[in-house]
Amino acid sequence: MSLVCWYLKGSSFDSLEKYEEAITCFDQVNRFGGYSNIWLRKGFCFNRMDRHEEALHCYDETIAIDERSVVAWKMKGTVLKMEKRYEEALKCFNRLIEIEESDEYWFEKGEIMNEMGKYEDSLHCYKKAIAINPKNSDAWLNLAVSLLEVQQNTEAIYCFDKFIELNDIEKIDKMKCDLIFAGKARSYKNLGCYKEAIECLDKLISIDSDDTTIYNNKGFCLVQLGRYEEALQCFKESIKGDENDYIGYNNIGNALIEMKMIILDTIILVMH
Repeated sequence: MSLVCWYLKGSSFDSLEKYEEAITCFDQVNRFGGYSNIWLRKGFCFNRMDRHEEALHCYDETIAIDERSVVAWKMKGTVLKMEKRYEEALKCFNRLIEIEESDEYWFEKGEIMNEMGKYEDSLHCYKKAIAINPKNSDAWLNLAVSLLEVQQNTEAIYCFDKFIELNDIEKIDKMKCDLIFAGKARSYKNLGCYKEAIECLDKLISIDSDDTTIYNNKGFCLVQLGRYEEALQCFKESIKGDENDYIGYNNIGNALIEMKMIILDTIILVMH
């Protein structure tokens, strides 16, 4: 069978998700000579079968033939990132940035830095991504999260709002909505802006009323504002969803103590 026939047969198996058969055909193509595209196609097949080491070998073979193969470097970096081999993944995205700088590669590098706990480095990467493409909303979101980690709360709020501005809030998936409003609430709380934090927590409750931590956080903010009755209701809501919520019980006790102290202070004031 000719090279072209083996290639077409392999492509057909690939489209039918018969990856083992596709690999066999691509191996036959490679008998005619080493082709970077064929190694790449083999890598895709191994990847789809979650055989990551074999996929990585194929991407390395592709790079050996074509050192500037953007797709091979990207796929290799993505697999290594998935395998939590962050240092190796970083080298791939650094090479991609050298070959063809884009907001996508800076974004990926930022995510890797974030996973490694290198938040300052991740900030640099997300800022580079945004400089290339100011409409990259995921870069704004990840920048906000990294800013929050390094206690740059005002800047984090700005970035969360920028993400909302670039998206239809009604179409943002639940996971990102949770991240945005929990992040904004935490930022406002860190800044001592408890009313604003409560607004964000109320938004979170409307999205996910089963998360008991939201009620505890809202209760904390209400306590800071001296609104003990409302705080007490929040702490009670937290233990409804989780009878083992010891933090909730502790908060209820503290709120009751604060209320009794206020009553006691009032009585003493009246008596004098």
